[in-house]
Amino acid sequence: MLHSRRLNSAYLGFTCLCVLPCAGFGFYYGIPYSNDMGCTDFPGFNRPMCLPCPKNGRWPVSSSVHGRHCRNTSGDTSMTLPSPVDCDRWNNAVPLYSGHDIVEQPVDLRQLAERYASSFTTFLDGLNGTQPFFLYVAFAHMHVPQQHGSAFANSSLKGSVFADTLRELDHLVGTIIDELADRGLVEDTLVWFTGDNGPWDRKCNLTGSPGPFVGQWQRSAGGGGATMKQTTWEGGHREATIASWPGHIQAGGVSNALTSTLDIMPTLLALAGVHLPRDRQYDGLDISTVLLGNDTTTAASAIQPAPRHVDPARLTFARYAVSSTTGSLSETTASALPSFSQGHPFLFHPNSGVGKHGALQTVRLGQYKAHYVQGSTLDCVGVERPVSVLDEPLLFDLVSDPAEGHPLDLPSHGSIVHMVKQLLDAIARNISTDLTSVADYRHDPSVVPCCNSQNPVCRCSAV
Repeated sequence: MLHSRRLNSAYLGFTCLCVLPCAGFGFYYGIPYSNDMGCTDFPGFNRPMCLPCPKNGRWPVSSSVHGRHCRNTSGDTSMTLPSPVDCDRWNNAVPLYSGHDIVEQPVDLRQLAERYASSFTTFLDGLNGTQPFFLYVAFAHMHVPQQHGSAFANSSLKGSVFADTLRELDHLVGTIIDELADRGLVEDTLVWFTGDNGPWDRKCNLTGSPGPFVGQWQRSAGGGGATMKQTTWEGGHREATIASWPGHIQAGGVSNALTSTLDIMPTLLALAGVHLPRDRQYDGLDISTVLLGNDTTTAASAIQPAPRHVDPARLTFARYAVSSTTGSLSETTASALPSFSQGHPFLFHPNSGVGKHGALQTVRLGQYKAHYVQGSTLDCVGVERPVSVLDEPLLFDLVSDPAEGHPLDLPSHGSIVHMVKQLLDAIARNISTDLTSVADYRHDPSVVPCCNSQNPVCRCSAV
């Protein structure tokens, strides 16, 4: 029997009472959405600053919180009071769940890391020595508002809130590794660490660095604005990934394989010898051979039903080909991208802030990336550029130009543009003929988490 636990913050909306406890895990501990989607008594740092929860049902009138100025969404740095909606979408406090029960509301973000560590230790203590387990931990640390325990205040060389919070996150990861080591489980446990998006430009000093992936074209020729989170530039979607499994994954190894968080599920199931249901399609690959240092990866079709009809003449450049009759994606062995043949030969980047949400208007094809949408969301200084859809893409070579600053000449790369257009046509047909679901971000006020509706912001004590 596989025991599973989820420690996290995540958000898909609230439309029923069982959104989190019924999410497939044996046990859940954490906050049910981002830590800026409700008030707390010690909200930490954000731009604009989040107000603490009111004690008597009334929001404070002061426009300075923790000695720092508030900042509104237009970029105005004047002393303006943020509306509670900036940090509190439902006018109640962020709850802490243990299983189905709210154990604290508002949660004390300063103690959340320590509580996660304690919950993990309790989880391991409940297992026998050979019992397989799966633990998913989605840290709330680097999301705003940022908060950390007192032991990490001014602990970083920079002495910044962001750096101190990052140090606590690093410490918590180390605690998890130490707990595994103390039980002799390190060599039997795959630890996989990654992120869900790049730095958030508009949060200024409360965000990280994208390294070389700065979206230079947007910053210069495109007129400025955000080029990281909420955009499809590399700084928004490219994430570092670290995996550790002593005796299986070579220490210090590096791979340039094109992979996705969509690959985590099929990879873990393949390693566990579990077969995926055969009546549906999957966007992820089993990338266990990338992790284990082999030269090739297992295509998703190897863990799906037998491949559908393939017309190799349509797309022979990739491990996935497109059926001329259904537009579905299936396997072919031909590849014209040998240096990027590990992992995905291509990926679609859904819009996440610029353009229609979820639309597929950016495509990664080997070392190339094609943008059919331009524009930006707000950056740190309040610059935002209007969105426009392009008839012909901005095409970049990410090997020679990781900053995405110099679009390639399209006539000289006609075959690449042609392949990209074929991919977009194929995925559009595939989606239109498949069963699809849409993330539900609505919330029903009657099921918003609340442990005591008689108190302001649903306040209750820890139990």
